[in-house]
Amino acid sequence: MVGCNCVPVDWTLLASLARVESASPSQRDGNTQTKFLFSHWAQFYRLHVQTMFVLKGKTDDPPEASMGAVNSLIPHRDVLPRPRVRTRFGLLEGKKIELEDGLFNIFLGIPYAKPPVGELRFQKPEPPEPWKGIRSARKYQKRCEQKDFIWDKVDRPVGKSEDCLYLNVMAPTTPEEGLPVLVYYHGGGYMIDGAARYNYRNLCRTVAKHGVIVVTVQYRLGFLGYLSTGDASCPGNFGLWDQRASLLWVQENIAAFGGDPKRVTISGQSAGAASVDLLTLSPLSRDLFQQAIVMGGNAETMWAISNTRSVVAYSRKHAFKCGFRRAAEKKESDEWTAEENAAMVAFLRRLPAAKLGTSMIDNPEVFSSARLPLTPVVDGDILPKSVAELRAEAPPKTVMAGVCQYEALLFVALGFVPCNTKQLDRLLDVTTSIFAANGRNPKKARADIRRLYDDTEVNRKNKKFVAETFITAMSDMINNLSVHRYCQRMTEHGSRVFFYTFEHFNADSSWPLNFLMPFKGATHCTELQYLFDVNLFLMPYRRTKSDRRVLDHVTRMWTNFVKYGDPNGDGVFEFDFEWLPVDKEHPERHLKIRELSAMSETFEQRRVQELARIFDGISLHV
Repeated sequence: MVGCNCVPVDWTLLASLARVESASPSQRDGNTQTKFLFSHWAQFYRLHVQTMFVLKGKTDDPPEASMGAVNSLIPHRDVLPRPRVRTRFGLLEGKKIELEDGLFNIFLGIPYAKPPVGELRFQKPEPPEPWKGIRSARKYQKRCEQKDFIWDKVDRPVGKSEDCLYLNVMAPTTPEEGLPVLVYYHGGGYMIDGAARYNYRNLCRTVAKHGVIVVTVQYRLGFLGYLSTGDASCPGNFGLWDQRASLLWVQENIAAFGGDPKRVTISGQSAGAASVDLLTLSPLSRDLFQQAIVMGGNAETMWAISNTRSVVAYSRKHAFKCGFRRAAEKKESDEWTAEENAAMVAFLRRLPAAKLGTSMIDNPEVFSSARLPLTPVVDGDILPKSVAELRAEAPPKTVMAGVCQYEALLFVALGFVPCNTKQLDRLLDVTTSIFAANGRNPKKARADIRRLYDDTEVNRKNKKFVAETFITAMSDMINNLSVHRYCQRMTEHGSRVFFYTFEHFNADSSWPLNFLMPFKGATHCTELQYLFDVNLFLMPYRRTKSDRRVLDHVTRMWTNFVKYGDPNGDGVFEFDFEWLPVDKEHPERHLKIRELSAMSETFEQRRVQELARIFDGISLHV
């Protein structure tokens, strides 16, 4: 092709990819497919980027503006005057960037707490030390220690460190003061990811251009963030304490960046969303902001919070793996003493931080039980009571909540989970075990649930039915049931709730994970592509006119919510639909977000409502 200096495309590899993707789910062998996919990962990535450039003359947007482009890894020349801001802790110097939407001030890697290292490991965060002179805030700081998966070595623009308590501020350079603030907490199962994934240029193009200051926050993850002994030695919840510390920083400093500390909306996706919900419930954090947005998660989910016993057991298991040993005379069944807990924490405090990093994708605990092994716990402090009790006590807020159409597709792909009857039975086992833990009849629950999904022996002979039913049931258990509960309970306690389901998707955006999905659709994380222009599936892809329309609507609705507490805007009719909140008469009312978005009065054909009836009075946090 004229003007293309790409390395020649490996057409043999492309043909192999086509054969894999064109195979039906029943024809694909999971192990063979997985080995092929990941043994050729680097080639896939190179091939896909090459293809984007080959298509340059045919795309609607240049490669650097295409959704999911790797522009966060490309350095940009910095020629504009550098802005300075004085915070409570000292003077910061950031950078000013010019985009088609205007000028923006960028401040990266701002410390909001002391580095949680040495004796501060497994301790609540402390305010950062003031500094003298000018501190540079022009590059991202390292993400929390974690175990990288194969693509992380390509996708992550920053390294890893226990010294990770930093945030980033993206602000319009308008003379206006008192701008509303959106604080965002990333997801990753409390185990992985970081703020640098969310490229500051994309955040300016999508959110800040609407007159909103964006703050992205890093917090401790894995054992560094959630290890617990269940007592004073290590009560846990350090990641949640970090998030609270970041909100204290916002209250004390955001005005210096042009923000209004009385107009703060906190938001998160997946585990970040569950964290946001917990922050709305905690008496120690709920008054530090005004509104909340929870995407693909909330504190009602079965994975958002765990009983202390299970987190303690997982923490001890890891300590033993790292070499900790109890006294020789102790049996495994012997109760632990406070002295032993303290000794274990002291042992773990001496280890290199890398030994306390975790991985979500290849963690068998995640995909075998649909739960997360390290989560927040009720500690009598930042979470003094159960989620249900705290929700009943918390003051009402205006909130936005939602899920994607097929939440489970992503997890099936990342966990290499075959959608067959064996996995369907395993999901039923996990589900009905919750009833047993609540003192209810698991056999009756299993029969009721199978009836709900039309799970008969005749239908089980149809592989397509089994795959679709497994995705539907898993989506319900992961997030659909909980978002239904969340909307009902928040409404009952006086909150104003805007509920959505995200249904738009571009099939190219999840390549090459498409090979591991039984079908394609909007899945966990998809809405982030249209809110922040970030593709968690790594690969660049071609943006369509439909994508651009959805991105425009989503960014305007979300920023309207931040600015006015209403996604529809401030009395000005912006869309060809009106997003109405949930109420007692319309408990499932929600906006279906797609190219032509529309309101619906029923969620998942009332299936989730029936599932909620089956789970009535059942706690998912067992």
